[in-house]
Amino acid sequence: MNKTTKKIAIAAVLLAIGLVLPKVFHLFGPEVSKLLSPLHLPAFFAGFLLGGPYGLLVGVILPLLSSILTAMPPLVPMGVSMAFEIGTYGLMSGLLSKKMNVYFALILAIVSGRVMFSIVQSLLLGFTSMNQWWTLLTSNFVSGAVAIIFQLVLIPILVTRLKKVL
Repeated sequence: MNKTTKKIAIAAVLLAIGLVLPKVFHLFGPEVSKLLSPLHLPAFFAGFLLGGPYGLLVGVILPLLSSILTAMPPLVPMGVSMAFEIGTYGLMSGLLSKKMNVYFALILAIVSGRVMFSIVQSLLLGFTSMNQWWTLLTSNFVSGAVAIIFQLVLIPILVTRLKKVL
């Protein structure tokens, strides 16, 4: 199997995992799924393992496809905002991992994705002041703190191991 075909196959598997993973987390309660943000994980893995362009594609497609197939998240404004956010996670993790270690790349990818989400959400909701945007950005980091910690613990361990296998 050539390199491109292998990357496309892995991206497809990550998309499938991304559609199933939130449902699995939901079995432990809707609050667990909301706290840990499992929809974000496949884009990070696509970025780190396949590169920024694949991470971007997985990250953009996944929340939109999930919205269409499962109505979670609702397409507008959340699904669209998440497409930008998760696409940014995938793109940045892939681009930055070539220049720095996985932890720093992950931290910068998380920050850039959360900022992107806040920008898009603000535009979709018609926020007009910097105070409204800043409040949204701050609440995005505070409400996502558990997910961020989960990602900072889980992703580097799995990425390091998966890179050895793939």
